[in-house]
Amino acid sequence: MGQENLQPEVDSLRRDPPLSRQSLARAPENQKTSGHLLDTILTVFIVQIAVLILLSFFTESGLQFTTRIFYQTETATGYQYFAAPVKFQFDFSGYYAAAVDWKHGRDPYASIFAAPSSLLIILPFSYLPFGIARILYFLLNISLFFYALTKFSQRIGLSPSEVNRLRLITLLYYPFVFLADRGNVDGFVVSLALLAFCASHQFVKTILWGASAAAKLYTGLMIIVFFRARQSKLAWLTLAVFVLLQLPFLGNEVAFFSALLGRGGYVRPFGNTSPYVLFDLFANGTAGKMLFIAFWAATLGYRLWHDRYSKDEEFWVDYIPWMISVPFVVFPYESVFLLPLLAVFAKRFGKEDLSGVEGLFVPGFLLTGFHPAAFASLFGLTVVGKGILDLANVVGLTLIMVAIAAAGRPKLRSELEPAEVTLRS
Repeated sequence: MGQENLQPEVDSLRRDPPLSRQSLARAPENQKTSGHLLDTILTVFIVQIAVLILLSFFTESGLQFTTRIFYQTETATGYQYFAAPVKFQFDFSGYYAAAVDWKHGRDPYASIFAAPSSLLIILPFSYLPFGIARILYFLLNISLFFYALTKFSQRIGLSPSEVNRLRLITLLYYPFVFLADRGNVDGFVVSLALLAFCASHQFVKTILWGASAAAKLYTGLMIIVFFRARQSKLAWLTLAVFVLLQLPFLGNEVAFFSALLGRGGYVRPFGNTSPYVLFDLFANGTAGKMLFIAFWAATLGYRLWHDRYSKDEEFWVDYIPWMISVPFVVFPYESVFLLPLLAVFAKRFGKEDLSGVEGLFVPGFLLTGFHPAAFASLFGLTVVGKGILDLANVVGLTLIMVAIAAAGRPKLRSELEPAEVTLRS
């Protein structure tokens, strides 16, 4: 008898399941609350830029939004292709030199530390003069990123006005500014992942996922997520594409791991957004690394446990913080991956709904958007001084990891409504 009384509620839940378990593409419109969340973040970022401009008046200093770095000696870096040290698109210049080296049978790892398959993105540009290639790459990198982010936002159901807010937030977001200036391939990595999400054909989806993982290995975490979410076909096909894209570079894998381990042996506290920096402050060296790995694995495992019943590949967005928080050195531009996560949070929650632990996402995202290089340039801070400001970005990413893991806590059976118990059974 009780079962019959609950049937209308069960039918209602089946027709309109809770947002946490339904496809984001079918998420109900909630434009007022989601807009409120985006408005709050956009307002804070605008205020930050206004403060920086005002401070530049008082300090009479030039405003510099990214740290300008370049090597003083060409012979130590393999950058023999450039007449003068490169500042704008600095990372692209390294990839460009590596691509030229690889084409001529030389070791590309005098210039880069990324997976050799990342050169597939750069190779077409290496046939052009560097000056032209740099500008074309910059335009394509930024245009493709905005296109993919827009497609993704529309796919999950954000309104046109919300998409416009997200674009403005992107322009003011420190990791995006850093990416635009440095020209790393992470823009393509994020774009490929977002387009993979939007692709309707399984073949196209796996090609894009595999290409994203091949360009930067951290996206490969999605293969584990797909397996855990019982998306075995997608996981195996993505893995197959990833492996195929490594084949042209088999002779460079040893050099890649050697370069990667060499860089990993030197963990710098400045310009590094990995949460490891916080652990290193209290437990330097091996102990700090082990504590960070334990934190990373525990929070990831908790989130995977939550999604153990999910067969929805759209849950991959919740794993972005773990993708971009390893290894021990993480550059600011990798946090551009948090922008699609912001879009998802704006759709899932109104700002008033983020009152629990998951509410840490908002201050966390704001801190990742803090401009340490700009404030450091105004006050003439040294590397150590800027390193202290960089901690804001580190704390921000850590808070987001905690927020996403906590938001993934499944309801205990005692917390479920009777209709939900019947549905789950």
